[in-house]
Amino acid sequence: MVAPVIEGSDTSPGTSPSGPLGGGARFVADLEAWLATATADSGVDGRRRERWLRVQAEEEATMVGVLADLAERIQPVAVATRAGHRHRGQLRLVGSDFVVLVTEQRTTVIVRLEAIAHVRTAPGAPAITGDRTLRLEVRWADALRVLAAERPTVQAVPSGGEPCRGELRGVGTDVLMLRLPSDRSRIYLPLAAVDEVVIADATVPDAFA
Repeated sequence: MVAPVIEGSDTSPGTSPSGPLGGGARFVADLEAWLATATADSGVDGRRRERWLRVQAEEEATMVGVLADLAERIQPVAVATRAGHRHRGQLRLVGSDFVVLVTEQRTTVIVRLEAIAHVRTAPGAPAITGDRTLRLEVRWADALRVLAAERPTVQAVPSGGEPCRGELRGVGTDVLMLRLPSDRSRIYLPLAAVDEVVIADATVPDAFA
């Protein structure tokens, strides 16, 4: 049987532009061409998959996930609050609805998540996906209760109100209690109204070490 010749082709079956190819050589040439195509396609598919995974991770990002990612990487950040306060330092812990930040002055600040206006990273810091899960499932009130056991001197900053400085005496269901140093009177703040608590002691409390 005579092999068909493709009209318009300069090469008939079993030949190459430089001369005839035997069956084995033709097989090798065909296999190399197939591998080259497959490798190129694989590279394209791999890049597409990588981009898709990155986009998917970004779509699943949460604010808590972003904060957890930043804390894990120990990146310096600037946390701005809705009240106009700005804290620069490193995130030490991230809870369900709060963060613990150690500032450049070694002051420990606990900021409620709802009070955060934005978080800014340092120039040139690598991008993050923000799809991390929390390792610390603790809420704002619980963290303050742990802190209250040490009776530290703190400054509680309510939303739109004057900061209150005193000894943290306790945290109830929805109230934070301070004892003022001036006359040892007590002041009670609605817990949901407190945006941040600044620990006056320059060292990091054991509860947040």
